[in-house]
Amino acid sequence: MKTILPFLPVLLVFAACAPKSPDSTATAGAPDAATASSAASAPAPEAVAWMTDANAAMAKAKAENKVMLMDFTGSDWCIWCQRLDEEVFSTDTFKTYAAQNLVLLKLDFPRRSEQSEAEKQQNRALAEKYGIQGFPTVLVFNAAGEKIGQTGYVRGGPDAWLASLEEITGS
Repeated sequence: MKTILPFLPVLLVFAACAPKSPDSTATAGAPDAATASSAASAPAPEAVAWMTDANAAMAKAKAENKVMLMDFTGSDWCIWCQRLDEEVFSTDTFKTYAAQNLVLLKLDFPRRSEQSEAEKQQNRALAEKYGIQGFPTVLVFNAAGEKIGQTGYVRGGPDAWLASLEEITGS
């Protein structure tokens, strides 16, 4: 027992950072029959695409007069990034809001996924430019391309996260 105790914190860190299997959440958050039937009658949110080209995203935000989110993430290793994605960005509430109000830019720093050298260079340059110290960090820009705020993981799901975003944008 004494030989296992010094390794316990290391094991806990590995367990927390281990990638989730696709089946691990399949039944844990399954909706009940009432939720499923109301979801079936609600219109599906518009498809929302995360862009990866910063220049194109800024141009789109300006052309559409929308706020741009710049999400610095470690999608395949950062547990808080994964939670933000699962609890907020993957929800219908967020997708509906984003389709109407946002341009989304994902700047990923994966450890196991492939990425082009150009994308890696862009992401590193932007992280350095904005002094990114940790993940997830979500920078908020107005349509003119000016940084107006910063956020990250916010406990409470999409409603709490969007409320924090609206405090930044003033809407």
